[in-house]
Amino acid sequence: PGVNDLTGKYGNLASGKRSSTQGVVLHRTESSSAASTLSGYDDRIKKGSHIGAQYLIDEKGGSNLVTPLDSMVSHSKGFSDSTVGVEVVGPAKKLDRTGAKAPLRDQISALDLSPKMEQRLLGYNDKKLNNVVKWNGDQIYEDISGAQKRSVWNLSNHLAKEYGLDMSSVSQHGADESGANNY
Repeated sequence: PGVNDLTGKYGNLASGKRSSTQGVVLHRTESSSAASTLSGYDDRIKKGSHIGAQYLIDEKGGSNLVTPLDSMVSHSKGFSDSTVGVEVVGPAKKLDRTGAKAPLRDQISALDLSPKMEQRLLGYNDKKLNNVVKWNGDQIYEDISGAQKRSVWNLSNHLAKEYGLDMSSVSQHGADESGANNY
């Protein structure tokens, strides 16, 4: 309930059916709006690409089903055939590791991060912090909005019940998965 069905327009992003459902993978978009992300999906469909996700949580927290739920979409290297992909709108913030504009720690403190994430990042020594930012393509994702959190929570719980998953089956990008932004 409450999910906007966009499968009629974006269903061709799928490359077939998933073999099973063993988890949910949460992603972030590189765009700041659902409209921009969906425009990118249009371009991918025209090029024959199947990179995307089954769901898109927009900037206001709205839930959108992009491809049929049982479809396979390329969203997580090695796991796309057994997981549901959920993208949450919100681009990463580019950081300057050289410190030309501001020290890296000040740049991180100025971001809208969850307290736990900020504490984690600022808890690293300077070398490790610099490396974490480097490993993430010199960018870090800020926290998502309360409305987006509610939508992610509701959708994740619904999918967990639907497929008999526990919440430990929900993950985010890891170092061996697609994309540079593993945090």
